[in-house]
Amino acid sequence: MPDNQNVPFLIYILLAMHFVWFFVEATWLFSHYREQQDRSRIFAGAASLFGAIGSLFFIVIAMSSGDLVGFTKTILQPYPVMLITVAVLLLMLYVLEIERPGWMTLRRLVLIMLPWIVLSLTWIIYHVIHLGQIDAMTHLTSYEQIPANIHKTDVLLRVLMAAIHVPYGFAILLVRPDPEVCKTIGTGWLWWIKIMSATSSVTFVLGLGLRIASVLFAHLIVLDILFVLIFVFEAAIRNRSAEPSN
Repeated sequence: MPDNQNVPFLIYILLAMHFVWFFVEATWLFSHYREQQDRSRIFAGAASLFGAIGSLFFIVIAMSSGDLVGFTKTILQPYPVMLITVAVLLLMLYVLEIERPGWMTLRRLVLIMLPWIVLSLTWIIYHVIHLGQIDAMTHLTSYEQIPANIHKTDVLLRVLMAAIHVPYGFAILLVRPDPEVCKTIGTGWLWWIKIMSATSSVTFVLGLGLRIASVLFAHLIVLDILFVLIFVFEAAIRNRSAEPSN
């Protein structure tokens, strides 16, 4: 692990690289989605695009604050914590669409997202009601401050929004593939994609959620591995399995 003084600098270098890489991958996935008979590449492309926008947004906000290191110490910021769950859900939809084509309907999607919808709407309503009040938003700069402030509504909502990220991530591991999918493309690559997706949900909460710089660095590395796996799987494994046999 790099020296702690160099971690913030390395984080922003990685974020800049992520913006380029995620955007390129999203472009490829969207332009090749018709080669598959399902919607999986649309979901993966949306997740990549979301990652590119998120990386750019993180850099712009941090630089506009004028204190890159200080920005990384402000933990459980509600909107990033709330929105990053969308990326996890998109990855879940990607895996589901491959292993259970057509299983995800609008009704099932709404039911799966219901906890996130309730928490997000609650936070937005709370924020609007208390808009302009100086003490409406509890400023947390270390995770040790969470237990002392957990009784505050905004802190509780932020903790719940961060915590819900983990079960969403690990839910990917519970998907049982269709037997025909196993015969066609196997499950080895998909299992690695699932494992890295679940791992990223934990490193997100500790890294981006609690702003632990060294874990944030690890989280970005995990994302690198995850999206490289997805790209190789789509560009090589699935494309080869889709080719007609002689």
